[in-house]
Amino acid sequence: MDLAALPESMIVVGGNAVGLEQALLFARLGVKVTVVEALGWLVPVEEPEASAGIEAVFTDEGITVHTGAQLTAVQRNGDRVVTTVRTDIGDHVDCRPDPDRDRSQAGHHRAQP
Repeated sequence: MDLAALPESMIVVGGNAVGLEQALLFARLGVKVTVVEALGWLVPVEEPEASAGIEAVFTDEGITVHTGAQLTAVQRNGDRVVTTVRTDIGDHVDCRPDPDRDRSQAGHHRAQP
Protein backbone atom coordinates (compact mmCIF):
# COMPACT_ATOMS: atom_id res chain seq x y z
CA MET A 1 0.00 0.00 0.00
CA ASP A 2 1.15 3.48 -0.79
CA LEU A 3 -0.88 6.03 1.17
CA ALA A 4 0.25 9.61 1.65
CA ALA A 5 -2.10 9.84 4.66
CA LEU A 6 -4.57 7.61 6.43
CA PRO A 7 -8.25 8.18 5.67
CA GLU A 8 -10.40 9.48 8.50
CA SER A 9 -12.90 6.68 7.90
CA MET A 10 -13.58 3.79 5.56
CA ILE A 11 -16.21 1.22 4.69
CA VAL A 12 -15.20 -2.37 4.00
CA VAL A 13 -17.78 -4.09 1.80
CA GLY A 14 -17.80 -7.81 2.46
CA GLY A 15 -17.02 -9.75 5.61
CA ASN A 16 -14.55 -12.33 4.34
CA ALA A 17 -10.97 -12.81 5.54
CA VAL A 18 -9.17 -10.24 3.36
CA GLY A 19 -11.64 -7.45 4.06
CA LEU A 20 -11.67 -8.20 7.78
CA GLU A 21 -7.86 -8.16 7.91
CA GLN A 22 -7.86 -4.74 6.25
CA ALA A 23 -10.61 -3.50 8.58
CA LEU A 24 -8.65 -4.52 11.67
CA LEU A 25 -5.38 -3.09 10.31
CA PHE A 26 -6.88 0.31 9.57
CA ALA A 27 -8.85 0.42 12.84
CA ARG A 28 -5.65 -0.18 14.78
CA LEU A 29 -4.06 2.69 12.85
CA GLY A 30 -6.84 4.99 14.10
CA VAL A 31 -9.23 4.94 11.14
CA LYS A 32 -13.00 4.77 11.87
CA VAL A 33 -13.99 1.53 10.12
CA THR A 34 -17.41 0.13 9.21
CA VAL A 35 -17.82 -3.40 7.80
CA VAL A 36 -20.89 -4.15 5.67
CA GLU A 37 -21.73 -7.82 4.99
CA ALA A 38 -24.78 -8.84 2.92
CA LEU A 39 -25.20 -12.22 4.59
CA GLY A 40 -26.29 -12.69 8.17
CA TRP A 41 -22.81 -13.18 9.66
CA LEU A 42 -19.16 -12.39 9.09
CA VAL A 43 -16.93 -14.92 7.32
CA PRO A 44 -19.90 -16.71 5.76
CA VAL A 45 -17.79 -19.80 4.96
CA GLU A 46 -17.51 -20.41 8.72
CA GLU A 47 -20.14 -21.30 11.28
CA PRO A 48 -22.26 -18.43 12.69
CA GLU A 49 -20.75 -19.05 16.15
CA ALA A 50 -17.27 -18.17 14.83
CA SER A 51 -18.72 -14.99 13.38
CA ALA A 52 -20.10 -13.97 16.76
CA GLY A 53 -16.60 -14.18 18.25
CA ILE A 54 -15.09 -12.16 15.42
CA GLU A 55 -17.83 -9.54 15.69
CA ALA A 56 -17.21 -9.23 19.45
CA VAL A 57 -13.50 -8.62 18.84
CA PHE A 58 -14.30 -6.03 16.17
CA THR A 59 -16.72 -4.25 18.49
CA ASP A 60 -14.02 -4.14 21.17
CA GLU A 61 -11.67 -2.62 18.55
CA GLY A 62 -14.23 0.11 17.78
CA ILE A 63 -15.22 -1.30 14.39
CA THR A 64 -18.88 -0.94 13.41
CA VAL A 65 -20.31 -4.13 11.86
CA HIS A 66 -23.52 -4.37 9.83
CA THR A 67 -24.49 -7.91 8.83
CA GLY A 68 -27.51 -8.71 6.69
CA ALA A 69 -26.93 -5.29 5.16
CA GLN A 70 -26.34 -3.67 1.79
CA LEU A 71 -24.32 -0.65 0.80
CA THR A 72 -26.97 1.03 -1.36
CA ALA A 73 -25.36 4.35 -2.23
CA VAL A 74 -22.07 6.24 -2.24
CA GLN A 75 -22.36 9.83 -3.45
CA ARG A 76 -20.33 12.98 -3.44
CA ASN A 77 -22.38 15.90 -2.23
CA GLY A 78 -20.35 19.09 -2.42
CA ASP A 79 -17.51 18.71 0.04
CA ARG A 80 -18.90 15.51 1.56
CA VAL A 81 -19.13 11.81 0.77
CA VAL A 82 -22.48 10.29 1.74
CA THR A 83 -22.91 6.53 2.10
CA THR A 84 -26.15 4.68 2.76
CA VAL A 85 -26.27 1.21 4.31
CA ARG A 86 -29.62 -0.61 4.38
CA THR A 87 -30.22 -2.88 7.38
CA ASP A 88 -33.31 -4.59 8.75
CA ILE A 89 -33.89 -1.70 11.16
CA GLY A 90 -33.55 1.12 8.64
CA ASP A 91 -31.07 3.02 6.53
CA HIS A 92 -27.87 4.27 8.13
CA VAL A 93 -26.63 7.40 6.41
CA ASP A 94 -23.05 8.45 7.02
CA CYS A 95 -21.93 11.89 5.87
CA ARG A 96 -18.21 12.63 5.98
CA PRO A 97 -15.88 15.17 4.50
CA ASP A 98 -14.60 14.37 1.03
CA PRO A 99 -11.05 13.06 1.59
CA ASP A 100 -9.91 15.41 -1.15
CA ARG A 101 -11.27 18.41 0.75
CA ASP A 102 -11.51 19.79 4.30
CA ARG A 103 -11.64 17.03 6.93
CA SER A 104 -12.85 19.21 9.78
CA GLN A 105 -16.60 18.50 9.52
CA ALA A 106 -18.02 15.00 9.99
CA GLY A 107 -21.39 13.76 11.12
CA HIS A 108 -23.43 10.59 11.35
CA HIS A 109 -27.13 9.96 11.67
CA ARG A 110 -29.65 7.18 11.13
CA ALA A 111 -32.56 7.61 8.73
CA GLN A 112 -35.71 5.55 9.13
CA PRO A 113 -37.05 3.47 6.18
